[in-house]
Amino acid sequence: MEHSSVHHPEMPHIPSTLTLASRTPTVGSARKSETRHILVIYVGGTLGMKPNSENSLAPVAGYLTTEMRRMRELNPPSDDFAQQGSSSSSNSFSSAALSNEMRVPTFDVIEYAQLLDSSDMDQQDWLVIARDIERYYYLYDGFLIAHGTDTMHYTATALSFLLHNLAKPVILTGAMVPLMEPYNDARRNLVVGMMFAASTEICEVCIFCNDVLLRGNRSVKVRHTLSAFSSPNYPALSVMEAQPFRPRRHLLARPPTGPLAIHSDMSGRVMTVLCHPDFDAESVKTMIQGTSKEAESRLDCVVLELMGVGNTTSTMARTLQSVVNTASRVGCLVAITTQDLYGSLTAASVSRLKKSCPDAIFVGDMTTEAAAVKAMYLFGKKLTAAEVKEWMPRNIRGEVTTVASRL
Repeated sequence: MEHSSVHHPEMPHIPSTLTLASRTPTVGSARKSETRHILVIYVGGTLGMKPNSENSLAPVAGYLTTEMRRMRELNPPSDDFAQQGSSSSSNSFSSAALSNEMRVPTFDVIEYAQLLDSSDMDQQDWLVIARDIERYYYLYDGFLIAHGTDTMHYTATALSFLLHNLAKPVILTGAMVPLMEPYNDARRNLVVGMMFAASTEICEVCIFCNDVLLRGNRSVKVRHTLSAFSSPNYPALSVMEAQPFRPRRHLLARPPTGPLAIHSDMSGRVMTVLCHPDFDAESVKTMIQGTSKEAESRLDCVVLELMGVGNTTSTMARTLQSVVNTASRVGCLVAITTQDLYGSLTAASVSRLKKSCPDAIFVGDMTTEAAAVKAMYLFGKKLTAAEVKEWMPRNIRGEVTTVASRL
């Protein structure tokens, strides 16, 4: 991902990003201590798109920033800003009657010079976003990432692992209908996402879409509608209702005990396989073995998404055993997830799986996307295969229902 750069007098020279606009007060200026200040990072996606010469939607540099400058709810008059918290204010944009969680924060905007369709993004792009958050971390109270919806859950999951000891909200949002359309979901997702990015209670990576705040690494895209995302095995962290909304504190990640750090380069080589009733196990084994004798050319982990296990003598069990044995011989791990959105394998099924494939790693109710990204993260920490095998089923960022650890 390529970026332009600009020097801001109040912050170190940042070679990877372009600061385009801010709502006063800007970085380094005086502002009330209770006013939250966030950074909005636009990496691409439908939210900031407009029709191009071929009448197809495409990201337009500077458009989102310009529109955010014009949005009345994001830029109340200066007297409104000065009166925030004053009980005598009657202006409709004063926040006197609202909790801190309901206030629109002050903000700066960064747009990447190369705006991407999220379907074109990969591990290196996740790292760019994580490192930009790390660079700006102590200048802002929270971060909003405006992102395409196709792989937003992958980016959210990757950031949840990469941002070790995250103590501030990182909210991803996007839109199915762009901001330039008269009827759209972009406007509310943007405004409310910014409110959550200013929260004093959230210290994790979340997705906000269509009135619902979800844990990022528990989310999956399930529809091509305004309600695009779901969190099948973990409750929503907040839901917009008629009354003032707040995060559900008992569901949030606990605050960390150390400084923010990035410990992985996401270099794990991972493949996901959907195991339909007659999937080609021989082709999967060939890919696992690789085309070269060099270990660097082989996969580190294969995530198999199963319909079920069956009994220990079934065709599926024997096929699975053959794949796992092949992987074990070449040092490749095999992680097992289920195709069911809700719930997980029964205890009896897990017992049969362990009996027929003792080297396979069952990762509980973790999503397939989270399992794949987690394997990339763990191998990117330069852990051994044995160490990754130990950590894969354990909960390190709230991605699976087990006893929590931190790594």
